[in-house]
Amino acid sequence: MLATELYRVIATEESTYEYLTSKGLLPASSDSPLCRKCGTKMQIKRRISKLKDGSIRGYPSYRCPKKGCQTFQSIRKANAFFTYTDLNGRCNSGLTLGQILEICYYWPHNEPQHKNCAITGRAASTITDWYNLCRDLL
Repeated sequence: MLATELYRVIATEESTYEYLTSKGLLPASSDSPLCRKCGTKMQIKRRISKLKDGSIRGYPSYRCPKKGCQTFQSIRKANAFFTYTDLNGRCNSGLTLGQILEICYYWPHNEPQHKNCAITGRAASTITDWYNLCRDLL
């Protein structure tokens, strides 16, 4: 994959999700999990959240369709690679799926970490963590 194709794929969260499901890296919408509260099969919906800087971000997530429940669950929860859990067990990577894919794209190209920091705009510690995770998978 060329870098231009990568940036076309990660342009939106929806296109990133579609790409990752087509490659089998995330579960498809037909494989959605059951709600942890009521046991109903969840559906993929677009969730909107307001970030600290005031901007609004939309991203796909699972939502229970049952009236009165409507619990949300991250699509990352089913995949250990895209999940960074904090001490409370919540998915708190702080990066979107597209940003994670962008960092991981440069890893097999043997790009030095400082160059990846400049290209992606991420901190050196973030790049180091994701490079180590990629290395651990192998």
